[in-house]
Amino acid sequence: MERASGRRLLVKDYWMSEGRVAEFELLKDVKNLKGLGQMVAYEEGRGQTKDFRGDTESLGTKGFHNRKAIRIVLEAYGKSIDKFTSDEDSLVHCATPLLSQENRGILIDLDMAIKAGRFISEICKDFRTGNPIFYSAAILEGLSMDMQDRPAHDYLDDLEMFFWIFVYLMFTRKANGEKAEIKDIQKTIPGCAYFVKWTFITKTLSPDAVKRSLDASWHSVSVDLFLNFKDHIHKLCLEKEKLTGSKLESYLDGIVPNRFSQSPFLKDVDTHYTYILGLFDDALEKAVGAARASSTAARGSKRRTDDAESALDESPTKPGKRLRFPSGDVVPSSNSSAPNNQE
Repeated sequence: MERASGRRLLVKDYWMSEGRVAEFELLKDVKNLKGLGQMVAYEEGRGQTKDFRGDTESLGTKGFHNRKAIRIVLEAYGKSIDKFTSDEDSLVHCATPLLSQENRGILIDLDMAIKAGRFISEICKDFRTGNPIFYSAAILEGLSMDMQDRPAHDYLDDLEMFFWIFVYLMFTRKANGEKAEIKDIQKTIPGCAYFVKWTFITKTLSPDAVKRSLDASWHSVSVDLFLNFKDHIHKLCLEKEKLTGSKLESYLDGIVPNRFSQSPFLKDVDTHYTYILGLFDDALEKAVGAARASSTAARGSKRRTDDAESALDESPTKPGKRLRFPSGDVVPSSNSSAPNNQE
């Protein structure tokens, strides 16, 4: 909503699973912290799902989980990620979640966030958290494992999630943000099964194959970015796959280290984020340059056309005289009845 003062606010209503820390409590902890969304107000005690179910004890099941209604008012920072209007705009929207560490983006939606320092055994890894379409391959593979064997959610899963969001936007939208025609390759992306995403990540794709599967409005710069991003995620997934079945002994204090920390390639967080950000920065620079060149060419073409039309109007002409443009098109003069064809 937008107030009379011009200040834009976001009203968020959600049902919190009982037992979780309320988002407004976490937002209190990050008040005035750069890179994180700021809360204006909140309201709790708006209702519980158990109040609408009646007596469920007679059903003899514990399948009913209580949720509490929460309302939070936040500062509004931008549009939804799918509200882009050009190649350059889409690159900025997709890169923004990765940029909060440089104070160039804002993180919001802390309802699923957890505080640092928790034991891995306390971190639940199941299908109720997040949208399955954007799950990482490791999380999907973990769903088929026993709970104690599942790898804990880490930054690599988040980085891969950004890749799947980027894939989703490119393969389901046009470059101007409008919905695109569904093509064959898109049908393999939304699958929530591990082997479907694994096949997509490991499959070798040429630029031409990708272009054929995208709407024609996407620039080759975005195609190259997609392939480079996919290549890096492929390397990360292969490295994680080698270590998925491994187990590490716990420290003296009982904390079990992340099994992926054994890999020098995986444990360097900053290197991976810096590399991916570099891909987006380079692509954005190329996209902006291409847009400027196209705009300059269009203005030059219009200027030549205007000058030619002006010369045609101001110069004496004979019946049937025609003006030939640099492109080879021929336009009859205003006092000519000759057909518009080349001599």
